[in-house]
Parts: sequence; structure tokens; C-alpha cells
Amino acid sequence: MAIIMLSGDKNKGKTSSLHFVHEILVTRGGKTTAVKNVGGPNYRDFSDVVEYNNKRIAIFTAGDCDGHLETAISDYETKKHDFLICACNNNRNKFFEKAAHRIEKTLCSDLQSMIAANWYDAWRLIAILEDCLKG
Repeated sequence: MAIIMLSGDKNKGKTSSLHFVHEILVTRGGKTTAVKNVGGPNYRDFSDVVEYNNKRIAIFTAGDCDGHLETAISDYETKKHDFLICACNNNRNKFFEKAAHRIEKTLCSDLQSMIAANWYDAWRLIAILEDCLKG
């Protein structure tokens, strides 16, 4: 399983960017198969497996917590998914070496710029995934 990771500090938009990645995959014909909330009803974190271009792509946003991310990586590897696109807090850098591809979260100072940066990062992740699918 190839891991594509978006890393950054807490509350900087990693989860929002991965929501956009999920939206892009689904609007391009991907089928959501296992969406669930992670961390309870007050959190936006989620996990899902999207069937896209005959591949199983897991998406996991709860990268601010070692236990959640470690469990997710192990679970997705066991289930033989093709890719994992995940968020990872910079304080959890022990996971960086597991990533085949890692990009740093784009930062902005105002809400409008942050939304644009989240979309930008989502498209950067999609570009990496598309390159991997070709190769």
C-alpha cells in the first residue's frame, strides 16, 4: 500500500483538504464504500475507502493522534488497499518514513486564503495519486 501524506500542524486545514480530496474522487466517479466518523460527533475527522479507477483508496483524516493513525495504517495494510491518503501532524513525524509521498500543508492567514489553500493542497494530492495510478 502506498501512503500519500499531507503533513502539518494541528488545526491548519489538513482535514478540510482531505474532505476536498474525497469530494474530487467521488465526483470523478469514485464509489464510497466505508465512510465513518472518527473521534465522535464533534469532530470532522473521517475515514472512507473509495473505489476509484479499479483501485481501493483509503482516506483517513485523524492524523493528530498517534493511536488513530497507527491503527488506520495497520488496518488498511491488512486489508490490502492500494493507497492511503492521510493527514499527519508534524509532531507525529515517526510516520513520515512510511509515506511514499508527503507534502506539507499550505498555510494562510485569512479564511478566504485558507479555503483556497485547502483546495490547492487537495489538487496537489490528487495529482500525486493520478501519477501513481499511471505508473
